[in-house]
Amino acid sequence: MRKYFIDNVRWLAVLFLFPYHTARIFDSLMPFYIKGTETEIANTIVLAATPWFMPLLFVVAGMSTRYALQKRSNLAYVKERFLKLFVPLLSGILLLIPLQTYYAEIFHNGYTGSYWKQYISFFTKETDLTGYTGGFTPGQLWFICYLFVISLIALPIFQFARKKEVRWRGANILVIPMCILTFVLSYVLDIGGKSIGEYFSLFVLGYFVLAEEKVQEFLDKYRMAFLAVGAGFTVYTVVFQTLAQSGVVARAISIVTSWMDVLAILGLGRHYLNFQNKWTKYLSKASFACYLFHQSLLIFIGFYVLQSGLSFGVQYIIILIGSFLGSIFLYEVCRRVPLFRFLFAIKKG
Repeated sequence: MRKYFIDNVRWLAVLFLFPYHTARIFDSLMPFYIKGTETEIANTIVLAATPWFMPLLFVVAGMSTRYALQKRSNLAYVKERFLKLFVPLLSGILLLIPLQTYYAEIFHNGYTGSYWKQYISFFTKETDLTGYTGGFTPGQLWFICYLFVISLIALPIFQFARKKEVRWRGANILVIPMCILTFVLSYVLDIGGKSIGEYFSLFVLGYFVLAEEKVQEFLDKYRMAFLAVGAGFTVYTVVFQTLAQSGVVARAISIVTSWMDVLAILGLGRHYLNFQNKWTKYLSKASFACYLFHQSLLIFIGFYVLQSGLSFGVQYIIILIGSFLGSIFLYEVCRRVPLFRFLFAIKKG
């Protein structure tokens, strides 16, 4: 039986990127491609969301891989990863991301040249890989890049576990301190604050532990307790702005916060979101394309909206709604064109 709550949690997490990345334009915490008037509301959104939503996506990807490998051979899985991750990653870097750095060059550097000249410099300019002031970056597609690499690295481990029939047989309560593994591995291959080790651990924990039915029942049963604890850590993160702090303690707090939030969301999702209708089915199919398209559209729209002189609230809403509707529009166009379906891994139906 398909676990619809996993699909629903995934597309909801992806759609949350619209308000999150819109807030990044107005926060004072981190640099971004373009910047508007800084507000505490935007800071709160960024501080509350940053610890959990990317870890959640890696955990869900690990859980989905567990179910996928029950129906696919290893070779079929690798082929599927190549077509659904590597191809859109390459397509996005060639076709989508340069638009973001074009506006970043104009906004931060006063660039006045053509888009095509900037397109060449996108691949040649020395950069810190964020692209916030121009130059090469994978942009939001870093997640797809990491997921592709982690999927291939983890596959031999999963294959060995399947042969030896290794499964989670520990007590459900032991799920809670498993963020210790994530904390330890977060120091491995930390590239610009995005640790391959951390996300690898979350992917593996999703596969081996959180995909277990008895663990999901445990999270469902104690969902409100996890929600209370996760909310408490999130409030602490917002009040004390731990994301702006460095050091072992700040990292530990961030990882514990993300883990408790992820457990709470999965428990709530299993209890309330384990269903499918025409809307959830549509959004589940459209969410990956929305992930690919959203930030380029958001920067494009935001660049011009910031020049309007409108209030923060109006600007925020226009950018948020405009980028969402634009992403859905591009999805509808691309799913009707075979070449675009291939380039962006969009299902025909």
